[in-house]
Amino acid sequence: MVFKLRDYQEDAGKRITQAIVNGKRRILFNMATGAGKTVSMSDFALRVAERDYKTLIIVDRTELMSQTVRFGSPEHPFGILSADNFRPQQITVAMLQTLGSRLKKEFYQEWLSEFDFIFFDEIHQYYNGTTFATICDFAGEDTTIIGVTATPWDNKGYLLEGFDEFINGADIITLIEKGYLVKPEHYTVELFDFSNVKVTSTGDYDTNAIDDIVIDTDKIDKVLDGWLQHAKGKKTIVFCSTVESAKRYADFFRLNGVKAMAVSAQNTDQERANILGRFKTGDIECLFNVGLLVAGFDEPSIECVVFLNPTKILRRYIQCAGRGLRLCPEINKEKCIFLDFVGNSFRHLEVDAIRSYLPKPPKSNDNEDYDEIECPVCGFVFPITEKECPQCGFMLDFDEDLEGGGGKPKKKKDFDRLIKLKSLQKELHDTIYEFAGMPCLVKLEKTGRTLKDGSDERKWCYGYRPDGTPIFKNSTDYKQELYPYPVITYAKKTNCWYTFKTICTKFDPKMGALRYYGKKLRKAKRFLEQIKSPNNRAFVNLYKLLDD
Repeated sequence: MVFKLRDYQEDAGKRITQAIVNGKRRILFNMATGAGKTVSMSDFALRVAERDYKTLIIVDRTELMSQTVRFGSPEHPFGILSADNFRPQQITVAMLQTLGSRLKKEFYQEWLSEFDFIFFDEIHQYYNGTTFATICDFAGEDTTIIGVTATPWDNKGYLLEGFDEFINGADIITLIEKGYLVKPEHYTVELFDFSNVKVTSTGDYDTNAIDDIVIDTDKIDKVLDGWLQHAKGKKTIVFCSTVESAKRYADFFRLNGVKAMAVSAQNTDQERANILGRFKTGDIECLFNVGLLVAGFDEPSIECVVFLNPTKILRRYIQCAGRGLRLCPEINKEKCIFLDFVGNSFRHLEVDAIRSYLPKPPKSNDNEDYDEIECPVCGFVFPITEKECPQCGFMLDFDEDLEGGGGKPKKKKDFDRLIKLKSLQKELHDTIYEFAGMPCLVKLEKTGRTLKDGSDERKWCYGYRPDGTPIFKNSTDYKQELYPYPVITYAKKTNCWYTFKTICTKFDPKMGALRYYGKKLRKAKRFLEQIKSPNNRAFVNLYKLLDD
């Protein structure tokens, strides 16, 4: 199969080659949905095959195997290892599950050790699993392992562990700018409150508790209204957390004249194939699904993605969003509408936001000796053996037995909680001070009137006249088309200091210190990240948003 590389694909291949030359043997390679991961892997394998190197490409789904094998050339056809087929070649495509099970035999162990390069497609699905570890163990000592994914983050948002080099081939915003993905159009209405939903050991919400919140007869019609207003008539995929919620919503949409269906793992293979076929032809307008149509599902004609599945995991959010970003010239698709009813875009920013790719920080030393604590209110440093700040009188009450019983707290637990509070307070302080120098304050000007308390009245300024006098929204010469937005000015350190002191002196003892400052920190981080992102500007009044 003859194919032409895009500019970023050529650049990515050169960067992988350079990393290998530099001695890197575990490479994490990021290519966003629609960037052509299969093309990049196949091109690399064909190029090194000309120098007699052997490459193994491992996939976890039969659809991906079929797609990859097509890129073989007459000189270098791609071999196959699947449950019912074994045709080894210099470049071989193998099913993950099949290879893992056959490594119990010495023949396959020796065969695997002969490869110079091993690509793991969709590595985020199994990077911490036993099959991946087993394959790596039997690989040759000098074999280069390359994990390929469109979402290189773990459940906490850090880069996947176990790699010594990260290469960002192409992210979503780059592909949109180059015209290889359509532009997203976001509409966010946070209808539901998930603040009291338990977070499981996986780092995400407990799905069992989500049904009681999402299946709300008072709000289900608002979801329908939102879809009718912004995406009526457009092919839509809806992501739900549970089978029950998917069925309920699909039934409600059908009752209101929308061609809707729900699909999940509970359907048979034949039923799923039938539903997906009808969705492809347009016989189904809205398809509600639970975890099935995420990675590997490609239907370019999708024009709307609806989020009814709250998630704390960035990777899952991006995987869902990727289903709607592909180009579709057959319908002249120029954009994809994203309707978020569960606050995912608040947790992870909008789909096209600039992302960070940070390695997981090293674990702190539990044996480190702390003997001081900084007061979260006034900043005074004093011995942690004291429970009251000598400067302002703030009570550090961190007894383990908060519900009664009079039990004496354990020393290590006491220390851990104090240090956690100190770290939290410092992080909040540093986060707020990052606003300094950013264009995030609305310009306030005097109106010429005096308030009841004798102070000058100030309002948002939308522009200035030739003589330098400010124009307000209620000014006679104000026009929306001339002054659509208020004037933005840069934050100063004094602004940050004022905000920080305001937040830290309005402590609510009923909430508890850790919970209180954690809530403030999350709010500060949310707006800081939005302001930093050039694709998601949130010009805000710093005082009001952080302290309202």
